[in-house]
Amino acid sequence: MNKISQKFKSKWRTPDQQKFNDISKPKEKQKGRVKQFFSKLSRGLMLPIAVLPIAGLLIGISGALSSNLKGNVTAMIFADIFRGMSGIVFSSLPLLFAIAITITFSKDKGASGFCAALGYLVFCSCQKAFFQYDAEGHLSTIF
Repeated sequence: MNKISQKFKSKWRTPDQQKFNDISKPKEKQKGRVKQFFSKLSRGLMLPIAVLPIAGLLIGISGALSSNLKGNVTAMIFADIFRGMSGIVFSSLPLLFAIAITITFSKDKGASGFCAALGYLVFCSCQKAFFQYDAEGHLSTIF
């Protein structure tokens, strides 16, 4: 077939062929939308997952410091700080996933919101290392 006959063949379709082609187009668009949705969802889920290796390393460092340097007060404070920093990440995973998915579906305008919430949670957990309680559970000293 030459190019001219192919051109005329594509123009001269029966009405049934035209209806079939028109029906198939929305399904292709729908597949694209579903794929786009899951692509966005997977990007949103990857944001908190990227923080987990760092939190795992901090748990390991705090365990090594607390088990090897039990008599050193400074090492124990650093171990408590590292344990608090990693513990808050693991205990707040539902919050972090919710924030990340919300940011993803709001056209990536809130990545700074994720970082701010994470920084606040880590800051609050680091303060626990400096509070010391007596046997009755009352705050005795801050340092």
